[in-house]
Amino acid sequence: MISSVRDVIDDSDKCTFYHAIIAAIAKVSLGYVQINKILENNKYYNINTTLTDVTAFLKFLSSFIAKGNPENVVKDRSWNSLGESIYTFRISAKKLFELVSVKVKQSLKNSIKEADPFRTPPRPSELITPKDFGDWNSVMENIINVLTSCAEILSQTFLQFPLPVTKTEQQKRTIKLDNIILSYIDIMILLGKIHFNVSNDNTHEQAYEYLSAAEQLCSEAKYSEGYKYISTAYFDLGAAMISNEQFNHAEYPLRKACSLLERDTEHVKSPEGKLQLCKTYQFLGNCCQKNKRSDESIKSYRLALQRIPLVTIKSFVKKSNSTAVSTLVEHEPLVSQLMDRFLRASITNPLDKVKFACEWINMTTLNHIEQCIFYECELRLWNSLSLKMDVYRFQSHIIEKLLEIYDSQVYPIRRAR
Repeated sequence: MISSVRDVIDDSDKCTFYHAIIAAIAKVSLGYVQINKILENNKYYNINTTLTDVTAFLKFLSSFIAKGNPENVVKDRSWNSLGESIYTFRISAKKLFELVSVKVKQSLKNSIKEADPFRTPPRPSELITPKDFGDWNSVMENIINVLTSCAEILSQTFLQFPLPVTKTEQQKRTIKLDNIILSYIDIMILLGKIHFNVSNDNTHEQAYEYLSAAEQLCSEAKYSEGYKYISTAYFDLGAAMISNEQFNHAEYPLRKACSLLERDTEHVKSPEGKLQLCKTYQFLGNCCQKNKRSDESIKSYRLALQRIPLVTIKSFVKKSNSTAVSTLVEHEPLVSQLMDRFLRASITNPLDKVKFACEWINMTTLNHIEQCIFYECELRLWNSLSLKMDVYRFQSHIIEKLLEIYDSQVYPIRRAR
């Protein structure tokens, strides 16, 4: 006679580790299958019973592991299947949270358009991080419970004993360690997002705790690639706070986003990584400026200028021979925006301490004529500032530099300009 999984689990005499892990795999797999059905049909289904079972079976497995030897547990081939199931579940859970968030935000926006006089309009913060998911509330609560149990299982086993000892064990392990680490990091990030409410300071600390756990894992496992994901999560929190005009609160997550991104040395060498870091420092500078922390904003804008990718710099001067500087700025606004914000922050200090924005941009790969395009761009910004204060000596310095290079015979138009 074939017994059901639940019957075996409930029978303490028959139940072994093998039964516990197979039951957990079955339930986790059923969980992500049902979530995928919701995503496919874009429709609400009550999957609370399944999610409650998933949490219960994972907790049962966790207690089973605690009684035995976790190192032997990891060597079990069936454990690979559970790792793959958790990896897939967290992807489905992430997509479900994004779907529900979009639906709720759209519903709130529609209520504003309808202008129902009998309904209280939503607060701006609700449009940033909605917390009332309506019919989905219980589902999201159960998702949190499952993800928490998944993270506990991973920290008990894979992350405690990550490396197989022999080649045979390496061959048995079908799921890569990087995927396990990434699963844990992504679970922590997702839990942080779900708990985060931009208008509730207590939830800020909750989100930071989850991200701190992910950061600690990256440090212990020497997994520097994970820092960029955690950095993006911190950036999203800071951006949400800025949208809600909580500039004092936003400074910490933005600063963390910058420091973590700097630690992913491989990523920040790439054009995409440099651009991400550049824009993150720009946001931090904007935030410090709003908080009237002039020195910190100048420092952030300077770091942003230093990290403008070479690709962006080359793109800015690419058509300089046939295009006016004003048009170049329109096509590649990042350079001009950073220079403008750096200068506006700098002139709040005594003028004898003011530095030129171009001094911080890496122009070592450009020839003198190409470098002049950046100085022309900065001169336009100084001209704009001259309407409010006397910056003649800065204008004169750049003009003299440009006239030295723009020969009257070769560059008459540029010289006249």
